[in-house]
Amino acid sequence: MKKILIINTVEFEYNGITKVILNILENVDINEYNIDIVACDKIDASIKEAVMTKINKFYDFGFRKKSLFKYMLNLQKIIKENRYDVIHIHGNSSTMAFESLVAKMCNTKKIIAHNHNNQTGHPYINQLLKPLLKLTITDALSCSEIAGKWLFGKYKFNIYKNGIDTERYKFKFDVRETIRRELGINDELIIGHIGLFNEQKNQIFLLEVIKKLVNMGINAKLLLIGHGDKKNEFIESASRYGVLNDIVILENRPDICDLLMGMDIFAFPSKWEGFGIALLEAQASGLECIASTGVSQEVNISGKVRYSSLENIEEWVCFCENSDVSNRKNKSNENINKIVKNGYDSKENVMKMLEEYYQ
Repeated sequence: MKKILIINTVEFEYNGITKVILNILENVDINEYNIDIVACDKIDASIKEAVMTKINKFYDFGFRKKSLFKYMLNLQKIIKENRYDVIHIHGNSSTMAFESLVAKMCNTKKIIAHNHNNQTGHPYINQLLKPLLKLTITDALSCSEIAGKWLFGKYKFNIYKNGIDTERYKFKFDVRETIRRELGINDELIIGHIGLFNEQKNQIFLLEVIKKLVNMGINAKLLLIGHGDKKNEFIESASRYGVLNDIVILENRPDICDLLMGMDIFAFPSKWEGFGIALLEAQASGLECIASTGVSQEVNISGKVRYSSLENIEEWVCFCENSDVSNRKNKSNENINKIVKNGYDSKENVMKMLEEYYQ
């Protein structure tokens, strides 16, 4: 039986990286793979509970940034004790070198660095650690071409497509009605977004969008799902903009696929984005989608995502005002066919990765 260690270097919550890890666990054969997980920073108790039937051990090593040396010592200890065949590191930058260095020092035969982004909030540290990352890994994976070139440069990398379980996102009118009733939404135009409240996801940009729409007399609301360091700052800004009553904010929930069905438009104003799995899910749900030019074009599987500059607020407003939000079921079915055809089915992708990297 192969012994695998999966390391999540970001919050173990409802985010893109965690979804990829959950896809792996959902489709892995526990009779063939003995999997341990290392998590740091914030950990969602419900997700941890959900994965326990699929894994051997779950290690919570606390906040990686605050006590890096202690984190690396703890990591070294379990790697030496368990002698893993494969260590699969998930992250957003070359700081994955901290994990790959420890794995290399423990003589792990296969060390995978799996990148999920195309920019970082610590560019100087990222640049400094790139050579070390490349020296200490055996395999490089990326969520997209642009993200792979950004982090690995000329170092050989392969693309692992961030697949989804398309059946879960297939539009259902009765689910839409239930969600909107639950949220107290009637005939409002719902502009939705899913993501951590942080600098990258840039939700604050949407305040100007909703303010202009409301001032134009359009019955619209923002529906935001997520939490994060900038959530309170966002709420304070919404209050100053005078649009707090036009916004619904929900914590991360396991029924994201249902919440998407309750929306009309999906807005993705990220300042940078390696792939953007939430945008893929939105397309599967048949939503009209608009994204910033900082989001990778590779996620536009439907061919219908509107890309617009963050400098052009009027184009975002116009898109929301004039989008055809009808025929959701047909749009959803059509988009799902394209998603599957282009290789973004989660089960098929996991099977391929297990065969190529976990053997």
